[in-house]
Amino acid sequence: MTMRAPMGSAAAHVWLPLVVFVAAAVLLEATRIDVWLADLIYRMEGGTWALRRDPIVRDVLHNEANRVISVFYALLLITCAASFFVDRLAAYRWGLVYLVVAIAGSTLLVALLKDVTRVNCPWSVDRYGGDVAYLPTLREIIAHGPKVRCFPSGHASSGFALFAFYFFSRMYAPALRWYAFGLATVVGLTFGIAQQLRGAHYVSHDVWAMAICWFVAVGATPILQKTDKG
Repeated sequence: MTMRAPMGSAAAHVWLPLVVFVAAAVLLEATRIDVWLADLIYRMEGGTWALRRDPIVRDVLHNEANRVISVFYALLLITCAASFFVDRLAAYRWGLVYLVVAIAGSTLLVALLKDVTRVNCPWSVDRYGGDVAYLPTLREIIAHGPKVRCFPSGHASSGFALFAFYFFSRMYAPALRWYAFGLATVVGLTFGIAQQLRGAHYVSHDVWAMAICWFVAVGATPILQKTDKG
């Protein structure tokens, strides 16, 4: 089996994404793009979050999608454990460990940040029928209001966590790496946009979720270099 270094260019995988993320985060914090997009969606839905309980957007793209992702992650964990006992899986052992660590790390970090940031969902903001005033994300984190769990986007992160498969593919199946990257991007964006349509998140919540998942996946790549002899 042909193996490749998992990281490749640090410029491509670390510095360029970091510059793009910082620029996007600053732009979103310094402007009203979050509100502009949320206003647009809110108006398109008739001045209410009409899709909040929609059978497609809520039941399929959120509830059922969560179940599918949970089953997929459970199967991944079982396969990783089996690689320590099944010879046919042994060659992929550390790649599977990497996937488990990177995906779990991404989703757990996002869940932790949701607990400590205390940022409201759009549907709680007074301009959208809620009862709290809108604040840009950083100001709302500093204000440290009542405990709410809307930042970063947890549902989008369950899709963007699949970025780990890009690095896994670079090591074990380089020809598939861009398919893996594209899949993670499409799933993450689909989940994120669905939640924006429900009034659950601003676009900045998804940008942060994407960045967290990417950099956790990058940070875990040393696991891909491990062998059973080292």
